[in-house]
Amino acid sequence: MEVKLYHGSNIAVKEPRLLPNVRALDFGAGFYVTSSFDQARKWANLTARRRGTGKPVISVYEITKGKMKNGCDM
Repeated sequence: MEVKLYHGSNIAVKEPRLLPNVRALDFGAGFYVTSSFDQARKWANLTARRRGTGKPVISVYEITKGKMKNGCDM
């Protein structure tokens, strides 16, 4: 079964990467996604407005549910 996940930002993210934790984030270092398109849209708008560059973009990822597990071992 495929699951759609969304990432809202001010740039398109074709291939997600984990970057070093350079600032305090809500849940620590990582690449944040949501199953809610609306939540990703809100985050994209907020990010573009805060950074003052780019435009709101929602990147969409489809992943097989069986591949999702702790540690994102894909």
